[in-house]
Formats: sequence, structure tokens, C-alpha cells
Amino acid sequence: MKILSPCMAALLLGCAAAFAQNAPLPKPVAFTAHFQSIKADLEKPDEVLDLGEFTLSLQRMIDPSIDVPVNLKRLDGMVGEIKATFPVMANSRVKLEALKKYLYVAGPWNDNRPFQYDLDDPLGQNIRNKLLSSYLDSHKGNCVSMPSLFVVLGQRIGLDVTLATVPRHIFVKYRDESGQVYNIETTSGGGFARDVWMRQLYEMTDLSLRTGIYMRPLSKKEAAVQIVDTLLEFYEANGVLQPRVDLALLSLRHAPRHVNGMLHLAATYGWMAEVSYMLDYNSPDPRMTLKERLKYRELERQAMEWDQRAQSLGWRPSSPEAEAAYLRRIEDAKKSL
Repeated sequence: MKILSPCMAALLLGCAAAFAQNAPLPKPVAFTAHFQSIKADLEKPDEVLDLGEFTLSLQRMIDPSIDVPVNLKRLDGMVGEIKATFPVMANSRVKLEALKKYLYVAGPWNDNRPFQYDLDDPLGQNIRNKLLSSYLDSHKGNCVSMPSLFVVLGQRIGLDVTLATVPRHIFVKYRDESGQVYNIETTSGGGFARDVWMRQLYEMTDLSLRTGIYMRPLSKKEAAVQIVDTLLEFYEANGVLQPRVDLALLSLRHAPRHVNGMLHLAATYGWMAEVSYMLDYNSPDPRMTLKERLKYRELERQAMEWDQRAQSLGWRPSSPEAEAAYLRRIEDAKKSL
């Protein structure tokens, strides 16, 4: 049997292990409805798109028990409580510090339960921990739910904040009135992080920075596409193939530099080729009909093409050394508690 490329194999095996969960898979008819709903939202102008509502609605496709209106009211209540602390004519820095205090400092405003990084699930092995509603309930999150809540609340209180990415991690970009842009690490109590520190911590090629796949403030539409990744990962964990392809292609129409979308396509096309054909026939030999052999070759070509597109923008697979360093930082953080 032909072996998957290292890039595709890493993504397939990594994600399959990382998203063990018990959420029921939607019935096939739901995939079309979900796709149309996401498509309609992504076609809205940035000024109309509500990132909080989009996030909750999309994540309800993973967990149907999520009550979108109830959770939107929770967000509205949090916004009201934060705004109530503003002095007259508060500037953006005052608003920023109020948001950070509300989230990360224990007090009656958060039931003395500050929002914290979940050190018990550092690799995101439980997909529910990435859901905004779960984070609101548990006050424990990760590099998906934590920056998502920060940006949703920040935008609603008048801050110029958005998501940004580095390899396998999401953080926040904040712009003040002077136009100065800062990195904010929501997984570390909302502290500021210099670009040079981010580069030391995360493996990034110079090309990836020039092409803008990392460290760049995302538009609201691009931020929404980052949220779509969680649904793509849910599809992957459950072996959903064509809807995953359709959703990844939709994501790339609205965020052409979205490398994760390219990797999902590479992995899915590779999975289709390997599983649907190689496992059925063991190899593309004469037992395959010409039509089946041509389809296999096309799937294989698509997988390699999307993998190469990601690499052409500066993406590289994570090294074992980087993975080990990340786990060491988690262990050090646990020991410091």
C-alpha cells in the first residue's frame, strides 16, 4: 500500500487523536443545511457579521445542545458588566485593562473563577473544550476558545481587536488609537507578547511571515474562518469526507491564505485516495477499472497540490522538538501553580 506523505500523515494522525469526543454526528441532510448557513454568514459584509453569534451558531453544529440565544444573552450581560466599570471618556487602553481584569482576575464579576488555560487538556484532545459555550461554563479554555471570547467581548465594548495565528495557535491583535498594534496572549492572562518572543516560541519560516499566513491581524471574515476550523476538525474526527472538502473550499474563498483550509483539503483528498481506493484494491493495479484508476490519480494529485500550496506560503510540519518544548512549558506551568 502506498504511504501518505509525511505532511498529510501528520495532519491525519494528529487530528484524529486530538478530537476524541462523543458529540453525535449530524444526519447527512444536515450537512447541506450547515454549509448553506455558514456560506450565508460568510457572505455578509464585515460590519454586519457578528462574530459571537457566528461562533455559537457554528459550534451548535457540533453540539446541538448549545442554546444560541441564551449564550448571546450571557455575552450581552458580560459586556454590560464590563462597560459599567468604565470611567467617563475611557480610552481603549482603559477598556482593554477592564476586559483583562474581568476575565483573568478573580472577583465577584466572574464568581471568583477567573478564566484560565486548561492545563489538563493542553493538546485539545476534547473538542468540547474548544467550544465558546463550554468555556463560558467551565472558565477553562484553550487557544481557540480563549482568544475567541476575548475578541467577541472586546469588539462589543469598542476595542479594535481581532484574531491572529502562529503555527497551531491563535492569539489576539489589539490596535490602540495611535495605530500601534500589540500581541495579546489570552492563554497567559492577557499579557502582551513581543513579536520577537513569538518568533522564538513558535517555529515560523521567514516566508510564512512575508506571505502573511502568520502574525497578521485577521479581518473579521478571516477570523470567522478560523472558527470554521473547529467544525472541519469535527468532520475529520468522524470520517466525514465530502462535506469537509466543501467547507474547506468555502473557507478558502473567503480567506485565500488560510493554510489550515489547504491542509484539510490535502488530508481529505489523501484520505479519499488511500481509503476509498488503496484499501479496496490494495494498489492501483489492473483490477481497477480505468474510470476508478483515473479518479484515484486525480484525488492523489489534489492532495499533493494542496499540500504544496501550503508549503509554498511558508507552512512547514511541526517538528518533534517543537512539540516536546510545548509539553515542557505545560509541565512547568503546572508545577508553578
